[in-house]
Amino acid sequence: MQIIGHTRFSVYSYGGSGTAGLNATQTTEEEYLAWLYDEERLAARTETFIEEVLPQLERSIDGRGGISHVASYSSSLLFLSRTNPR
Repeated sequence: MQIIGHTRFSVYSYGGSGTAGLNATQTTEEEYLAWLYDEERLAARTETFIEEVLPQLERSIDGRGGISHVASYSSSLLFLSRTNPR
């Protein structure tokens, strides 16, 4: 059996369906970007992904294979990390 997982890690989708509860018609693009790339929000998401998701995926493999996981992210997130290193 093939299992495919997918994580949307702060994917830019202003005005789209991925605004996670933000009303894009009432939020400017700048406000959306500030929310999407907020340091506290990203830190919590990163910690959860590294400390919870990845170990569970590793345990799931257990020599059986057939498990794939795709992590989607926006190129603007990479730009942000290069221009504002921690």
